[in-house]
Amino acid sequence: MHRPRVPVGDPRLPERVGIKVVRFEGCAQLWREAPKKARLYLNGPDNQDIIAVISLMDLYGPDIYPSDVRTAQDRYTWAKAEMERKVDHPKFHQFFAVHETEAWLLSEPEIFPVAVKNALPAGTASPENVNFDEPPAKLLDRLYRGKLKQTYKKTTYGSSSSTSSTPPWPMRSVRG
Repeated sequence: MHRPRVPVGDPRLPERVGIKVVRFEGCAQLWREAPKKARLYLNGPDNQDIIAVISLMDLYGPDIYPSDVRTAQDRYTWAKAEMERKVDHPKFHQFFAVHETEAWLLSEPEIFPVAVKNALPAGTASPENVNFDEPPAKLLDRLYRGKLKQTYKKTTYGSSSSTSSTPPWPMRSVRG
């Protein structure tokens, strides 16, 4: 699905730029089709106007990794190099979301109910190191079920207009 360009202003740029979003239906389609689409834009008739083509993909979800690539760092390194090799253009950049939004929540354990906070495994304050076998949302659901006898409900976060670098987490939603 193609969306109209969104004008973006940045005082470091000599003029306004636009962002054109190209949506894929899941990681498998992105992995398969993004290299071709990226090359079409980067080598197309408007290529002189393109600053960069950026791909954002979930590091946890896709089933694209060789069996010996297990850690988040290894997955990131392998998949970034592989996607950038497929596109083979200096203006293409591959980025990843290590885990879903719940990973951010784990970095602030004090927002959880005491029973859940006390049951968090060591290392969850560094969400990028959370085990791939039990990603953050699954971990929280298991802890909420076991400690509070309720399911963990994913939340919709409030306004993104916060000027702070910390997202405005709705405490009552996390606390259950």
